[in-house]
Amino acid sequence: MRSLIIDTSTERGCAAFFEDQKKRFACELPHGLNNSKYLLPEIHRALKSLNWGLQDVDFIAVGVGPGSYTGIRVGVMVAKSMAFALKKPLVSFCSLEGFLPSQDGPFAAIIDARIGGAYLLKGVALKGCGTFEGKAQIVELNQLEHLLKDVKYLVTPQALLIKKKLNELYPEREWIWEEKDPNLFYLNNLATSRYVKGEFGDGRHVELLYLRKTQAELEKEKQKT
Repeated sequence: MRSLIIDTSTERGCAAFFEDQKKRFACELPHGLNNSKYLLPEIHRALKSLNWGLQDVDFIAVGVGPGSYTGIRVGVMVAKSMAFALKKPLVSFCSLEGFLPSQDGPFAAIIDARIGGAYLLKGVALKGCGTFEGKAQIVELNQLEHLLKDVKYLVTPQALLIKKKLNELYPEREWIWEEKDPNLFYLNNLATSRYVKGEFGDGRHVELLYLRKTQAELEKEKQKT
């Protein structure tokens, strides 16, 4: 079974091809939110290296957020276009599901949501896999202490700002921070499981996890009041 995994929701965009659960080609896009510039060239480079065509993959999987509004759309639009054009199943996953700690135990995947607070998904890691509690949510920073009271590890694609904010708010807490790329092996296993169960679409519609309103939506609401 062959698959293409894409996630461009954060500064650590990536794409990878798998065959029978083995990673055949992976690219980590340059850090930052310029994924639109690099994603398609990297996919084409991978296909050339593998001597595959896109029609050779059994399904495509894509991260649907939360994260950067623009970044989410880049990966999803590429994945949707490919899936629809080639009539391939399209599997979606929460981008926070890709961030797992190096150690077993309770953890939280967390992304800075700027003025919105933080995007958060709690779980328990065991032997390279994650069991997640509930769904991803956006949380104000002053509400995190209660939510993270049983959490030891915080995993994030970009620790600089969010770590500073939380250290200032909760100087007594001693979380172990890990700044990591998405775990592509885990995401492929997760996507493969959903594909086998028939949990996929055809590329016509994908529900995105923005979790907060865009600036355009906020401006539109202002005009109504």
